[in-house]
Amino acid sequence: MFPSSELSMVFITFTGALFPILLNTVHGVEGVDPRLIASAKALGPGAGRSCWK
Repeated sequence: MFPSSELSMVFITFTGALFPILLNTVHGVEGVDPRLIASAKALGPGAGRSCWK
């Protein structure tokens, strides 16, 4: 299936790490205090811009 053993190791590592990282990111975003989001909105940036500053 894979042309080299190194590529298969990378694929297995990526697959094994993807779901825990994804789930922790989702739970972290859901856990942000709504007051912090309201404070960020009150300061003026849009929804996308407040994520990058």
